[in-house]
Amino acid sequence: MFIFMKKEEFNKAYNYAIKLLKIRDRCENEIKEKLYNLKFNEHIVKKVIEKLKIYNLIDDKKFVQNYIAKQIKKSKNIKLIIEELKNKFNLENEIINNINLENFKKQLLEHIVDIIKNKYPEFNLSKIQNFLLSKGFDYDEIEELINLLREKKYDNHR
Repeated sequence: MFIFMKKEEFNKAYNYAIKLLKIRDRCENEIKEKLYNLKFNEHIVKKVIEKLKIYNLIDDKKFVQNYIAKQIKKSKNIKLIIEELKNKFNLENEIINNINLENFKKQLLEHIVDIIKNKYPEFNLSKIQNFLLSKGFDYDEIEELINLLREKKYDNHR
């Protein structure tokens, strides 16, 4: 009877984790937190996490990469994204530091330049700066983006 109850509880927890993953990608900490909030014991939670990892249903490195890519499409600054990953998802620095951010930074710069060129066809420096500030960019990054934008505008008029 006791083993049956454990198996039943495990299945309930595992099915709930699968349901969460169907909605969106999740990191390990998120799944654990949700299961603990539903009062599943530590042993059950550990077993659920192990099984999810065996079937590659959770992978924090992949989660971080996908999350950064999605947030870049929303024009969010890399620094803000990293802070979110640390604070909102409690991800360890080791996982985040092992991600090659250079490619993401290039993607973000290209994406932002395209948005600005479409949003502000006339080069309005103050509006562009305000837009970038609202997306979490600091002044050095804004200066870099403005210079890149000027180069791109100049290239288009050749």
